[in-house]
Amino acid sequence: MSHTSHLYLYRPTAKSARSASTRRDTICTMTTPAKPFEFDKALKELEEITQWFEQSDTDLDAGLVKFERGMELATQLKTHLAGVENRIEKIKQKFSAAPAAPAAPTNPNIGPEPELPSDSAGQTDLFES
Repeated sequence: MSHTSHLYLYRPTAKSARSASTRRDTICTMTTPAKPFEFDKALKELEEITQWFEQSDTDLDAGLVKFERGMELATQLKTHLAGVENRIEKIKQKFSAAPAAPAAPTNPNIGPEPELPSDSAGQTDLFES
């Protein structure tokens, strides 16, 4: 996700000399990339909030602020994990859909298995009753 910022230049128009209106021209549009989610950092912060609550002397007002931040972090972590799970499933599907190639012999002195003759005349089936 990225954030787009606009820089505006306000300059008076001929009409603005007589009134309070001004004209707004966009002179530059900047797009700044969003910072990548830092899972480890968010998890560590959530653990620190949890430890803070485990202390016996907690301030109610500060606790409310920390609780809200903890809920934000938990939501972000869940969302990130769900995205990772979806990506793993797509990778698994991609590779399970690909046909498996036959393994080549690792020893160059050993060739492929010989084919059995398709004519079975004169052969007896050992499992025939």
